[in-house]
Amino acid sequence: MNKNIVSEELNRIKTLMGLITENEIESNVLRIPYVTTEKRSKGRNSFVVVKGISREYKDLIQLNPEKDIILVKDNKEISIGKNPFKIVNIEWDPIIMNNDGKFNMLIGSDRSLSYMLKTDKTPNNYQKVIKNIFREIYSNKIAENGESMYGESVQDENCRTNRGVINYRGIKYGENLSLVSNWSILNYFDTNVEVISKLLEIFSNQTNTSLEKQNLNFEEFKTKFLGWLSSNGEEILGPDSVYLDDLEKLNLSTIKTGIINEQNGIKILRKIHNIEEGGITEYCPGSIQDTRFGRDLKVNEEDLYYQIKPFAGTLQPSKIEEFKYLVPTRSMKKYNPKYVDRLLFVNDKGNKYVIFENKDYEVSSKGDYVLFKNDPLYEA
Repeated sequence: MNKNIVSEELNRIKTLMGLITENEIESNVLRIPYVTTEKRSKGRNSFVVVKGISREYKDLIQLNPEKDIILVKDNKEISIGKNPFKIVNIEWDPIIMNNDGKFNMLIGSDRSLSYMLKTDKTPNNYQKVIKNIFREIYSNKIAENGESMYGESVQDENCRTNRGVINYRGIKYGENLSLVSNWSILNYFDTNVEVISKLLEIFSNQTNTSLEKQNLNFEEFKTKFLGWLSSNGEEILGPDSVYLDDLEKLNLSTIKTGIINEQNGIKILRKIHNIEEGGITEYCPGSIQDTRFGRDLKVNEEDLYYQIKPFAGTLQPSKIEEFKYLVPTRSMKKYNPKYVDRLLFVNDKGNKYVIFENKDYEVSSKGDYVLFKNDPLYEA
């Protein structure tokens, strides 16, 4: 082989090694930066062209056909599941077949409207409207087991929920997803960006309204969108809706990640606290222990409450004065030390983790890292 070719290949491998963090090597997830997307058709085939992916990341896509892909743009993430890319030529933009419409969420994938709707705190906001819609639709409906499809669920002392949709599309959780909560996945639709984006897409198609630049006129657009959603609530979000399967699938990916993190957390806590099965309390999805108090797990004998968060990298020394460590994570917020004793950050595989006391820390504005003043209690 020509020495120049060998040298180029070695340089390429070094570049790839520099792009992948230690966590990404071990994780089943690959994050791919991109610039924009475009829908194209050829005959009866429809596909999405994903533009702005560098040569190095194209190589990573080819080398990791089994990994889940998250596309990243302007610090916003879109999960698209198992690697769907097709790279015809390494010099061309990768494509994703879209014949079944699965990847419509990538077309014109500006999520600014979705994020604005999610974070809006004005009196007439998306979260309040969608909760009202669910109450109106499901309060008068009865599930197959004869119980109401709306209200509080009390399965046992560790599974008492808030008011919401129950006994319909319950969430699997626990080891090997062997348990099913009465708490419906519909109750998460108010905060999931991909669900909001799908609802915006349905609105756009039904009303022939372009979403482009609507964020510049947000209040006016919001009034129109929420009015449409309220008027068409039964069709879009009722039990006979043709859209619910797709909306549920979009939401399941984020919920499943959290459930896996909790199962990894249980294994870690059994080891470090030297306790047998049954020594840890796991709260069900929708439990008020989680939603009101921020508790995911309890070590029973020691009466310790844990919040579990993703460990999205490695423990790093802080570059900010007064803080010792930086922990990369996702969707982090501060938790009240009256209710949560410790924070456990664990990676996707469950083989790397760090545990801190729930005190003396600051969270970044985007919730993507935490700065701690104290040393970790445990680390692996």
